[in-house]
Amino acid sequence: MIPMLIIQEKTIHQLFEEQVERTPDNVALVFEDRLVTYKELNQRANSLAKVLRDKGVKPDEIVGIMVNRSVEMIAGILAILKAGGAYLPIEPEYPEDRIRFILQDSGMDIILTDNNNINRISGINSINVNNKIIYDYSMDNPVNQNSSKDLAYIIYTSGSTGRPKGVMIEHSSVINFVEAVSKRMNFSTNAIVLSSTTYCFDIFVFEVITSLLKGARIVLANEAERRTPRLICELISKHNVNILLTTPSKMRLLVSEDENLPMLNSIDEIMLGGEPFPHDLLKKLKKSLKAKIINGYGPTETTVGVSFKELINDRRISVGRPIDNTKFYLLDKNLELLPIGIPGELYIGGASLARGYLNRPDLTAKSFIESPFNPNEKLYKTGDVARWYSKGEIDLLGRTDSQVKINGYRIELGEIENSILKIPGIQGAVVINKKVLNNKQALCAYLKTDGQVSSGYVREYLSKILPDYMIPSYITFIDEIPLNSNGKVDREKLPDPLLAKSEVAY
Repeated sequence: MIPMLIIQEKTIHQLFEEQVERTPDNVALVFEDRLVTYKELNQRANSLAKVLRDKGVKPDEIVGIMVNRSVEMIAGILAILKAGGAYLPIEPEYPEDRIRFILQDSGMDIILTDNNNINRISGINSINVNNKIIYDYSMDNPVNQNSSKDLAYIIYTSGSTGRPKGVMIEHSSVINFVEAVSKRMNFSTNAIVLSSTTYCFDIFVFEVITSLLKGARIVLANEAERRTPRLICELISKHNVNILLTTPSKMRLLVSEDENLPMLNSIDEIMLGGEPFPHDLLKKLKKSLKAKIINGYGPTETTVGVSFKELINDRRISVGRPIDNTKFYLLDKNLELLPIGIPGELYIGGASLARGYLNRPDLTAKSFIESPFNPNEKLYKTGDVARWYSKGEIDLLGRTDSQVKINGYRIELGEIENSILKIPGIQGAVVINKKVLNNKQALCAYLKTDGQVSSGYVREYLSKILPDYMIPSYITFIDEIPLNSNGKVDREKLPDPLLAKSEVAY
């Protein structure tokens, strides 16, 4: 076995090239009717990397990629890394203002794009990945010019001020994650992994980079498939997918229809992350599927995921223990360590941390603080409230900023949502606090049901388990819970309760 330290000194593309040497003829990628072997994918990436090198790409240089889901999307990401640069994904469906902001804020000079998007880019050197000529250059592996401490990718996340911020992740952090998670899940040449997540969300790194470094086969969903639960289930069944990585919200959609369940029988492992894991969903999965179910946790700033926990029963949902070379600290407001059972803010240290935020030294200094325990270590301030469990595991309790106050009462919206989801006939629930009449804050519930549930019944049920001030003032029935490109609930797309014929309790 190769020592972990030696592996971490390598780059993503070096480890991918080593996997290509081991399994050149194995299928690396399935997309629609195309099957691409490890050797073929590597050769396409090498040729495109030569084009990027000739344009002067060097370590830590940011290269954008804005393409539709395709084989060329995966080859393009590998090519940027092989050329020495860091890839910055831009979702083609982003609003034009957001795309312009990312292009300007990142300072990128080169971007990979495709036939569908090339006319949307101006003022930047664009390379069309659909141009066949760029795959006629040298297919040999380019000489590596990176160290493990160079940037691998940048993902823009929403900012509390409304200004997106770019999180900078280095090769060593990705490799630490891949090696650690491979000890907990069966990524190998026998694995068939579905990739249905946008490349602007770091579960995509989990799906694709982990698979390519461990010899797995990736089944890449196209745009229509990734947005349609029925089509995703059919894709899983057709290709015998055995590893699924997604969010709880998206998983709920996959299992909401009983006829979808037989198509999920091939799955051996399910990892859900990105948002809290509801108890009722776990019960449903345990009852309906034979797969091992894993709860994952990790902010983008700590490279995809930093803790995982196989959920054996539904009585308690923990996020488990930190992965290798990663440390958890539960601290009070004075940055003092807290004992077992006492809630505090979670800070994370170790090999998983991002370099910081692109062009935001002020925000980086605020979020990545000097460790009070080790002068050579940084800690990421997560904003998550948690507590130690007696087995050395972490229970997440919420956010430092997730509480709302209405009429002087502190209210956790998640508690209301979980209570609503226990009601028979409720298939989805989102609760927000919103200013309504006379600028008054009110609790607003948005419910997806089987059509047999009334607002009166919801309130009657909740009145039995919640105090009056936690019962939503507005109940709106909607056909689908809106999700953003990351598979999380998109609260911005929830309708105004005053315009949506909501059931109102005064």
